[in-house]
Amino acid sequence: MGEPANNLEIARRYLQALEQGAAGTELSKFFAPDVLLEEFPNLLTPLGKKRDLAAALEGAERGKKVLSRQMYKIKQEIEDNGRVALEVEWVGTLAVPFGTIPAGGQMKAFFAVFLEFQEGKIIRQRNYDCFEDW
Repeated sequence: MGEPANNLEIARRYLQALEQGAAGTELSKFFAPDVLLEEFPNLLTPLGKKRDLAAALEGAERGKKVLSRQMYKIKQEIEDNGRVALEVEWVGTLAVPFGTIPAGGQMKAFFAVFLEFQEGKIIRQRNYDCFEDW
């Protein structure tokens, strides 16, 4: 067997899985069972939100109904001692209208995500999302 993947490689594969619409078991393989995902206040989630694994998987299913496609472009990445920081440009193509954006239109965000790993699994994720106005 080959060497286990490093955390940065896992983080890249995680974003690729999200981009490809992963949900359920396919998505849960990236997370420790007691993962905590924290989204800080932004245009889409003004009060921020904390999610456990079940809530994160539920959100991924909801997202598949709202988005027909999404793209994650990593601008910068840093790995250090069980932690990965990514600066990402995100574009989502809407399957349904949202705000002033029609179905088929795009939303765009720039975000920083901080991932903490334990034994190759994400145990904590913190997102700082900055959406373009819609």
